[in-house]
Amino acid sequence: MNPRLRLLAWTNRLTALTLVALLTGTTAAFGGRVWWAPAVIGVLSLALVALGLTRVLLEGSMGGLKSPLTALGVLAVALAAVQLAPMPGRL
Repeated sequence: MNPRLRLLAWTNRLTALTLVALLTGTTAAFGGRVWWAPAVIGVLSLALVALGLTRVLLEGSMGGLKSPLTALGVLAVALAAVQLAPMPGRL
């Protein structure tokens, strides 16, 4: 097994563990609304995105760009960015 395939297997395992921790942790922290929940959820979400990008880098292809839903996703991100931008007080 070459190193690239070994890294890909570890990336897949870590992605699965991160996803399980994220889903279990958000369910467990939802009822009590503990102080550490937003930070942990943010870190786990960031780890999930980083692992996904690592997997794409190791595979060498990004199939999501060929999808017809890519333009819709880009529009949704642009709308979110516009809504998050601060507006002047007169608007």
